[in-house]
Amino acid sequence: MPRRSLAMLIASLLIACRAPAASGTPEPTVSGTMTPAPVATTLTPRPTLVVTATPRPAPTGRPRVTQVTAVGDTITVTFSRAMLQIGEGSGVEMTGNYLLDGRALPVPTNIGCLTRECLIVGIELPDGTLVPGTVHALRVANVVSQDGPAIEPDPTTIAFTAELP
Repeated sequence: MPRRSLAMLIASLLIACRAPAASGTPEPTVSGTMTPAPVATTLTPRPTLVVTATPRPAPTGRPRVTQVTAVGDTITVTFSRAMLQIGEGSGVEMTGNYLLDGRALPVPTNIGCLTRECLIVGIELPDGTLVPGTVHALRVANVVSQDGPAIEPDPTTIAFTAELP
C-alpha cells in the first residue's frame, strides 16, 4: 500500500472514531499532513491560600489555677499552662492531689485531661456529691506543668458554686 494511502486510511479512521487528541498533540488531516491541535492560551489563576496564625507567647512564671467550675457532679479545673498528666505523684490526674471541702475525693472519682495539653481537667464525682447552689472549696496541690514548675501557690484552694446540669 502506498505511503500516502496509509496516511489517508489512518486519518479517516481517526476522524470516524473521533478519538480526542491530547492538547498540543498533532492531529492528522485528510490530506495526510500533520497539524498541531489547538492549545488553550488562557489560564485561570488559582486562588492563593493564605494561612495566618496568631503567635502565642511562651508561658512564663509558674502555672496557676485560673478557674474552677462545677455543673452537676463534674468539676472543671482550668490551668494557665500545659500540665503534667501523670507522674510520680505530681500529675493532674491523680486523686491524691485534690481535696474537696477539706476531705479526699469520694470513691469512685474519675479525673482526666479534657485537652491534649492538660490545660483543662475534668473531675467526675459520684452522683449526688454536689448539691446545686451550694458553695464548695477545691484544694489542688503537688501538680506541675509539663516543663516542670509546680503550681503557684502550692497548694491552691478555690471556692466554687455547684450549678444545675
